[in-house]
Amino acid sequence: MQNNVPPPCARLDGQCTGEHCGDRGDPREPIHHGPEHGLNVSFADHPLIPFQLTQWEDEQPRLTVYAGRVWPDLTVAQVDELLVAFDQYTGALRVAREHLARAAAEDDAGRFVARHFPQISAFLTSEREREAGR
Repeated sequence: MQNNVPPPCARLDGQCTGEHCGDRGDPREPIHHGPEHGLNVSFADHPLIPFQLTQWEDEQPRLTVYAGRVWPDLTVAQVDELLVAFDQYTGALRVAREHLARAAAEDDAGRFVARHFPQISAFLTSEREREAGR
């Protein structure tokens, strides 16, 4: 039985996949890559904001992030800044999700009342219009 799994590589704190280094790599451009990670969601064909550890042979390791058509390489300090930004982004996303859920529930409730209790719906609408005219 033939095993096509690349041999492990000790670079990148043991995270190198071995796919592009050693005998598998280009000897003119030896590079080490860690596994790629991203946000896997059902509504996208590919992981969103994928990243991986990367190290060219004679350089410091970096975190490589795919953003559009560019792979910016980040230092540890930049990854820390990115984590803070993601915390803020996630917090804002959670708040927006709560507003979305309440708005959808209000909309659903309004549609339910209008469909099943048209007289009550008409009364509530006229009351809102009367209060707005005050």
